[in-house]
Amino acid sequence: MIAESNVALRKATVCVVNNRYICKLGGLNEFDYINKVIEMYDTITDKWSLVRASPRNIMEEVQILEDSHAIQISDDEIYIFGGKNANKYILFYVVSTPIQALSY
Repeated sequence: MIAESNVALRKATVCVVNNRYICKLGGLNEFDYINKVIEMYDTITDKWSLVRASPRNIMEEVQILEDSHAIQISDDEIYIFGGKNANKYILFYVVSTPIQALSY
């Protein structure tokens, strides 16, 4: 059993980062709006942290959609791809997000 996250979501995606963290992105909040919060779970401390994307705000540049997917592809990058927008259209795109831009 792991600690409860800060933001309750459905249809979010998660990926493992550096064999220690679980990064939770996208999904829908309780009001069915696309989530704009990134959370990281530390498997050693059993704590969730809200993540601030810096130096630029990746959430303003690309919307992480519901039902999208993410995978860490190197020591310093996460690919985010696929998903549905608010009109439920299936989209496919790939975004490379530098892990060092996520402060956790």
